[in-house]
Amino acid sequence: MAWRLSGDVMAGVSVLALATAAALSSSTAAAETVPGKAPGTAQGTAQGTGDGADERAVVVASNAIVEELVITAAPVARTAFVNPAQVSVLAGPRKRAEQTAGLGQTLDRLAGVATIATGPQVGKPVIRGLSGNRIRILSNDVFLNFQQYGVRHPANVDPYLADRIEVVRGSQSVLYGSDAMGGAVNMIVEPPYAGTDAKPDLSGVVTAEYASAFDAVTTAVEMAGVAGAWGADGRFVFRDSTGMTVPDTATALDTGNNRDPLVTGKLPFTGFDQLNGSFALGRAADWGGVSLRWEGWRGDQDYLVPDPPPPDGDPLQPGGIGQRLVNDLVQLRADVDVAEGLRLAANLTYVRNHRRANAGPPEPQPVPIRDPAVIDIAREQVTGRVVLHHDPLAGRLSGQVGVQIDREWQTSRGTTALTPGGDVETYAVFAFEELDLGALKLDAGLRLDRRETRADPDATDDVSGIPGLSDLPGVPDDPTLQRQAFTAVTGSLGASYRLSERLVLAANMASGFRAPGLFDLFVNGVHGGVAAVQLGDPTLSQERSFSTDLSARWQSDRLSVEAAVYRNRIDDYIFPGGTGETDPGSGNPIFRIQQDDATFWGGDIDLTVRPTGWLDHRLTYERVEGSLARADTEAPLLPADRLTNALTARRDAWGPFTDLRLGGELVYAFAKDAAGTLEPFAQFDGPGSAFGTASTDDYLLVNLSAAATWKHTTLQVAVTNLTDRAYRDFLDTYKTITWSPGRDVRLTLSTRF
Repeated sequence: MAWRLSGDVMAGVSVLALATAAALSSSTAAAETVPGKAPGTAQGTAQGTGDGADERAVVVASNAIVEELVITAAPVARTAFVNPAQVSVLAGPRKRAEQTAGLGQTLDRLAGVATIATGPQVGKPVIRGLSGNRIRILSNDVFLNFQQYGVRHPANVDPYLADRIEVVRGSQSVLYGSDAMGGAVNMIVEPPYAGTDAKPDLSGVVTAEYASAFDAVTTAVEMAGVAGAWGADGRFVFRDSTGMTVPDTATALDTGNNRDPLVTGKLPFTGFDQLNGSFALGRAADWGGVSLRWEGWRGDQDYLVPDPPPPDGDPLQPGGIGQRLVNDLVQLRADVDVAEGLRLAANLTYVRNHRRANAGPPEPQPVPIRDPAVIDIAREQVTGRVVLHHDPLAGRLSGQVGVQIDREWQTSRGTTALTPGGDVETYAVFAFEELDLGALKLDAGLRLDRRETRADPDATDDVSGIPGLSDLPGVPDDPTLQRQAFTAVTGSLGASYRLSERLVLAANMASGFRAPGLFDLFVNGVHGGVAAVQLGDPTLSQERSFSTDLSARWQSDRLSVEAAVYRNRIDDYIFPGGTGETDPGSGNPIFRIQQDDATFWGGDIDLTVRPTGWLDHRLTYERVEGSLARADTEAPLLPADRLTNALTARRDAWGPFTDLRLGGELVYAFAKDAAGTLEPFAQFDGPGSAFGTASTDDYLLVNLSAAATWKHTTLQVAVTNLTDRAYRDFLDTYKTITWSPGRDVRLTLSTRF
């Protein structure tokens, strides 16, 4: 989709220009300043072509406040300000300032979003208390499967490779099917072409970065070129880290306090390296355009894990597990104007994901991966998605109807049956429409999904978790359970009402579903990354959810506010629960996949005050609660309440420098207790644990940042945890063995050409 902004704009205004490849040097949604006008609010028109494009008014205000056009969770492309669903956009200068190796860490500053972290490269987004297989990670509207059932299984995507990231808070099953009941993260990459008659142009960006707390070096290169109707772009990112450093305090071995860490300072078994990239080629035509893109992700990493209790007299020591992750994506997209007022968007995507890991404790086994690998799971996916967009009927009803077919194949060749081989087929039809009544906008969606899941003994080396083929206790002797089928109808209703140019009220109701996957149904073995034995249940039902949310939004030159409250009821919520038993072979606790009815509720507020034209004061607060009905306990993996207070000063120019920014931030996280035996790593709260914890204390972090541009070169400096505070974040899985990261000084230098 190529967007352009026209109309009268004013000085100091951040203009939304979803850039074409020819403007890659200023990045998607780049800020452009138009001289000769007084500060204020401007009205422009955005014109676009492609999936969901139309012509919309875009209101832009001074001090870089933009109503971003969004395409995720919207029947038509429109501004986030008036969209009934809550959508946050990370693009342009803000994305460049906040993007890092982990997707969760990149999104962590958005209100209502947290991250499950295991070092800087592993970050799983948490939206309104839901994560993993309840959050859809998308590439241009097509879901991606990274075997995300594990708390330490990250999305194998690089934020650097996306033009913009749209984050939807709330159920999106009506558009994206199973696993979207908590929300969606859409990694959007624009087609590389710039029109049918573009002047030849070549541009690019080279970026170098160093992060001190991880001794991590990042090098990134982006290049794009257009000529006539053709366009191409390539992006490559290399990262290398020797490991993480935390505050160098006394350990549990020194103090005898079993809540203290086992290891501090420079941590062993926490290094990683990545080589990621993409290449796209596209051609524009009078009827639309077509593009082909490849994206690759390669990561080698070590996980720091606790060893089992040693024999009497042996000292406690940390262990390590090596892991190699590979992900390849090939995506063919076509946008076709089939008739006046009708546009067809077709997407054919192939993905291959491969996970290999060494054995866990008692002996450290870092990378490289040994043969045969303990975990060796390969997953292939083919998705076809065709969406027909129509312009307003009778001047008011516009939207989209679509079909989607997914086919997934999985092989499990490791010596541990973390999850078996098998295949999954999904067929879906959906419609999502908007009734535009002026100040009132009504959305309605409906979707039908049919999913079939089958365990395949021929694609599995260890069949001990497959019904009818196992002699282990707890695994049913019924081969018919190898195949499961699920059918779901989901829908949504949303409304937004613009009381004035500055104030919008919005409400949503949506149903969602999640079909249990191969892991949930058939897992049977030691999961070294979470130091537990996990057992599946082939009789699981599908999850069904019903969510509601209300939000109020205010936007003016001096004040921007978005406040939301929500409730999400999930029937037959699937989770791994502690049994209180210990596996005699590995010494690890046994977790069994279970179901219960769950309810999640909470709220968040994001407020920005601009007392002057050069100063922003941002406050955010977020809180989420969750409970399981029959277990009568809190739901696991909920983030702690969090409050942030940030000041940012900006100056357009000072001497030879432009786009100057200086910021300070306080982040306060509240104390939080683990959800009993249901919480991952709950064993570290028990009296038998010699170190670490599952519950965490409150903490306050001080962060600083600065940036300036000289000609075509920009320098950014960001300091996180300025005081080198020893703390544990509740969703940091390293809380069981050490502290969260210490003081981190990140230097980023980028040059456009």
